[in-house]
Amino acid sequence: MGKSQEQPMAGQESHRLTFRIRNHDLKDPVRTVDVLATPEEIRQIVEKGYLVREKMFTGEGLERLRRALDDPEPLVRQAAQWAMTQITRMINEANE
Repeated sequence: MGKSQEQPMAGQESHRLTFRIRNHDLKDPVRTVDVLATPEEIRQIVEKGYLVREKMFTGEGLERLRRALDDPEPLVRQAAQWAMTQITRMINEANE
């Protein structure tokens, strides 16, 4: 597993998590990821299966995603809508 280029923020430590992808026909469903996170963020990953990093997707990346919602290509619009739906869902769940 390669080293992450992400720099730790206050209170974050490096953690290696291993998980198994369920309900999928893969030869090797086991995945290992390195995560820079606080103990509370690790609890969120274990309980909810994802980690919310506020303001991580901003600026040009967010603007490109917004523009993709109006793309003339239907597949691009569908993918952008799916991504926005997932981002919104995760934000809402994190705020519950």
